[in-house]
Amino acid sequence: MAKDAVADGSGTAGEPASRQPKRQREEGRKTSAIFVAVLIGAAAVFAAYMMSHSEDARGRGRYAAAMPALRTVAAQLLHPEKGILAADESPKTFGARLAGHPNKPSLRQTWRHILLTMPGLEAHISGVILHEETFAQAADLAAARAAGVLLGIKLDNGTAPMGPKQAGELHTRGLEGLASRCAPFHTQHGAAFAKWRAVFRVGPHTPSKAAIRRNAKDLASYAAAAQKCGLVPIIEPEVLADGDHDLSRATNASVRVLRGVFRALKKRGDVDVGAVLLKAAMVTPGSSSAVAATPEQVANATLRVLLGTVPRALPGVVFLSGGQSEELATTHLEALGRLAAERRAAGKPLPWALSFSFGRALQASAMKQWLAGDVPAAQQALLGRAAANALAQQGRAPQDPAAAAAAAAAAAAAAAAVP
Repeated sequence: MAKDAVADGSGTAGEPASRQPKRQREEGRKTSAIFVAVLIGAAAVFAAYMMSHSEDARGRGRYAAAMPALRTVAAQLLHPEKGILAADESPKTFGARLAGHPNKPSLRQTWRHILLTMPGLEAHISGVILHEETFAQAADLAAARAAGVLLGIKLDNGTAPMGPKQAGELHTRGLEGLASRCAPFHTQHGAAFAKWRAVFRVGPHTPSKAAIRRNAKDLASYAAAAQKCGLVPIIEPEVLADGDHDLSRATNASVRVLRGVFRALKKRGDVDVGAVLLKAAMVTPGSSSAVAATPEQVANATLRVLLGTVPRALPGVVFLSGGQSEELATTHLEALGRLAAERRAAGKPLPWALSFSFGRALQASAMKQWLAGDVPAAQQALLGRAAANALAQQGRAPQDPAAAAAAAAAAAAAAAAVP
């Protein structure tokens, strides 16, 4: 009998037939309970994944709606034949460039006066970034605005160490009270845009995740505050060229930094990225690297980084010179301009404009002439560098600086003669 029960599947050998249905029901309930528990666990995992990756109803993971007035200013700054002059050196940094001359406020005021009132500056300069102390020079600011040059304000307060766990890494100060600080520059002094700089060192363990998160979040907070004040924010997450790293490590660091920055901007939900400019370092080997890179290698590496990290909605990228000589910065800019032109010719244009925002690479030769007592030569030197870079960003070989300066002065004179 027992053998028959096993053979026909109606029960278990040696078990009375009356107990078999009850045992089957118990085994069925156990199986169902396990199945339900598995489903509940899977649902919990899926819900956690969706919460960490999805956009919520408050706008996290989205950029803010378009701000038309600020987008117009951004477009002005990105004029295809102009760039931005960075003249926002702190008093300490300015003093380091005076070759032994006394670093007096009056001397700094004189140089900024020469810059802001320079005839023909507007031919190839769309805007000038200034230090806070220069906004006391009301007549000079008015002269620049009258010439069509937009004024920008450096809003950060420099850098400070992050702490012992991030030895050598820095964060940027200045968020406290930023909203109240930035408003007067726009409403009282006519500033149209602003800038905030963060720095990242390339090393065996840097930039760290903590440094990227901290500075990216602060850059995003600044961008939101600037737009609320009526200013177009330039964000400058500079990957420093200091060090012996090669081009590959520079590329990796740049990708990580820029991804972190735009992730932070998007996460806030209150920044119109269409009214933001990115001021970026060209991707180069470290200044003490044993292996150099050609201009073409620098241009290719830089564009690969930008295309993999920068949103299409951003209107433009302006490059900093980052300690490069005047000539080398222009050479690298020309290589980038050529690549951009080649993509346009192939029907694959870049989604954003490329331009320049140089400090030393526009002012170095000019300052030498000025410190030697030759103001006209200083003006011609700066105009020549500006004209050379205006050509370079279009992928065109720069003219001789003297000839470029003469052409810029002639263009400015012709424009002034038009009623």
